[in-house]
Amino acid sequence: MSLISRVQDALTSGGMAFQIAMEPRAVPWKGRLQGTATLVGGRTPMRVNQVNVGVVEHWEAETRDDNGNVERRDHYLRHQQIHTPVGAPFGSGQQQVFPFDLEVPWGRPFSHEWYVEAQAEMPGAVDCRAQAHFTLLPPEPFRRLSDLLAEITTIPADYWVCCRQGAAAEHLPKTEALKQQLDGIRLEMELEGSEIAIQVVVNPQEHNLGDRLRALVRADLKKFTLRAPEDNPEAVRESLRQIVEPFLGR
Repeated sequence: MSLISRVQDALTSGGMAFQIAMEPRAVPWKGRLQGTATLVGGRTPMRVNQVNVGVVEHWEAETRDDNGNVERRDHYLRHQQIHTPVGAPFGSGQQQVFPFDLEVPWGRPFSHEWYVEAQAEMPGAVDCRAQAHFTLLPPEPFRRLSDLLAEITTIPADYWVCCRQGAAAEHLPKTEALKQQLDGIRLEMELEGSEIAIQVVVNPQEHNLGDRLRALVRADLKKFTLRAPEDNPEAVRESLRQIVEPFLGR
């Protein structure tokens, strides 16, 4: 083999590749991702020391120096990983299946990029890698409460954020009639044992100078607390209705 061919194989993992099959492609905090990563040998036999399969979180963050220059940096956080020693040459056309069952972490941001990555550690060559992306979701009982609020108000959740040890759904009005009544409703939820601690934060629309002054210091926010069984969040339907209906202008 020529020097150029050896260098090319080192840079391309000898043509080796992963095929990842995974279900589901949307999973809540503490949910599980199950599937297989199949390593397929390339044009040249290459030694594989170990195969790693795990959950990876990626996001970008901006930093600003003293001169005001902005730099964007990538951040990666590896969560649960499965390490399988191989320690043998992997021949051309050879295949080996690596099953995985991975838990997704609790309390991490939904807006970050999430994926399962398979990596073959190869001495003297660039590691072979492949990724399978998935969407991170709030816990299912939280989503049921958000859906319940949307049913009562006709205001669906725009987006989700982390909130203390739980999550919050931001419900922002879309129609002009509702925008005249309120700026939005924030549904904050935390899991405490077998119950969900709920805080409903209503942001009414400002109609006069006093309202605007209170809004500057967030004094206009109306906060209400509820508790719901984790296995039956719809039990607070009537209480939630009584809280939000006075702000809907109906």
